[in-house]
Amino acid sequence: MREKSLEEDNKKKLEKEKDKNNDQAHLQTSKGIWIVFVTI
Repeated sequence: MREKSLEEDNKKKLEKEKDKNNDQAHLQTSKGIWIVFVTI
């Protein structure tokens, strides 16, 4: 039982990390788009 909950926790952590990375990538692309707009 204990093992299972540990695995679940790890899965949740991984998903959170993925979300965080997605957010950061999204922010960076938005920034890139803004820079392009500003320089035009």
